Amino acid sequence: MNNNQNGYPNNNMSPNNMYIPNQNMGQNMPNQNPQYQNYQYYNPNMNYQNNRPVYNNQNVGIQPQQQVVQPNVQQNNEANEFHELLNKVGIKEEDFMPKEDITPKEPQQTQTQEEIIDEIQPEITPATNMQPPQQSTQTNDKSTVTFSVLERYGEDITKKTYITNPAIAREQEISKLILVLLTPDKSACLVGKPGIGKTAIVEGLAYRILNDNVPNILKGYSIINIATSSLLGESVSDGERDSRIQLLVNEVMKSDKIILFIDEIHTLMGAGAKDGSALDFANILKPALARGNVKLIGATTSDEYERYMIRDRAFIRRFEKIDVAEPDIPTTVKILMGSYPRIEKQTGVKMGYTDYVKERIMTFIVEMTSEYKRYYEVSSRYPDISLALLSKAFSFAMFENSDTVKIKHVWMAVCTCNSIYPDSRTKEIERFKTVFADLISEENLDVNTPIDV
Repeated sequence: MNNNQNGYPNNNMSPNNMYIPNQNMGQNMPNQNPQYQNYQYYNPNMNYQNNRPVYNNQNVGIQPQQQVVQPNVQQNNEANEFHELLNKVGIKEEDFMPKEDITPKEPQQTQTQEEIIDEIQPEITPATNMQPPQQSTQTNDKSTVTFSVLERYGEDITKKTYITNPAIAREQEISKLILVLLTPDKSACLVGKPGIGKTAIVEGLAYRILNDNVPNILKGYSIINIATSSLLGESVSDGERDSRIQLLVNEVMKSDKIILFIDEIHTLMGAGAKDGSALDFANILKPALARGNVKLIGATTSDEYERYMIRDRAFIRRFEKIDVAEPDIPTTVKILMGSYPRIEKQTGVKMGYTDYVKERIMTFIVEMTSEYKRYYEVSSRYPDISLALLSKAFSFAMFENSDTVKIKHVWMAVCTCNSIYPDSRTKEIERFKTVFADLISEENLDVNTPIDV
């Protein structure tokens, strides 16, 4: 910094170390600094306009409280003349002084954090491009979460759309099932060989409930099909963590007109037990089944019933066992005649024959899959094994983009049947040529060419 002859830093400083504005400094500065327009500063020796001092050089910026301006002689003369003029007109200098607010202030009350947020919140204008906050997907163990186990893991089979009666020629078994459900403190367990239609019997009961073909006490009931695998694990409901099987029991007890259906009911034995504990699904269900608060229909095979369920005498005592026998050949033919419309609906393919020809085809399929021709204890039973062979004929029709099942497609299904012994299949192929000779000749079917599928 350069010093002048008197030893001061520059020409803008007086001997009293007071700042004197330079006439040339205002050239590069704004005329008015907005930062200090509202700043009120009073000097009796200065000229005022609109409560702001007026200097000879209007372009000089002044920073209050940091630098004090030393007025010159001309400014002092103008100030004296201004005061004399005020005295003549009777105006006091105190009128120009900033008045202090002497209103007594109320004691400030302590505000809580919520009150401060409420006062600030309306003043906040959210940006238009801001995304709404995403809710956390994590569930707090202490939070209140209520859901329905029946709706999430169950299937209401009384609300299904049935093309035909799913339990044809099963009136006797359905009547036994209804009687057990009407018995207090008892549930039903369907036991039989695989493929004989245990699940179809339960669907037949749902079909009757749907058509109001049941006793009045069962009207309006819902049959909920639920799998054991979906009940494994725990869920949070009403802020408490419980096993799903316990939540299911609590929900069924609070609900009205609910019947549970558990296929493969033997899987309840030992399911959900931890560290060798005996508290499995079966033991959780015992109290509710004993009091009749929960009505349950179970289905299992004869082997699994004897292997797993019969060991727990207390559990099977809650059930009434219903033995489901395998239907005979005429009953199975009747089942196939009543079930093929459902296959037509599922595949969109029709059988292009009269009812007489259809019955001939159904009879041949049932006789071809009789007990001593199928693989022992490996293949299914009536009517499942016959329905599978009939469905295969529809599959060959769809494979050839045909909208009608012809004798050719039945022939292809017979030649590729893997549910009976090979020697039995060879004999049935020769018998097919004899039974359907008229249709083979009418449709020019080449039965000498082997089927390569």
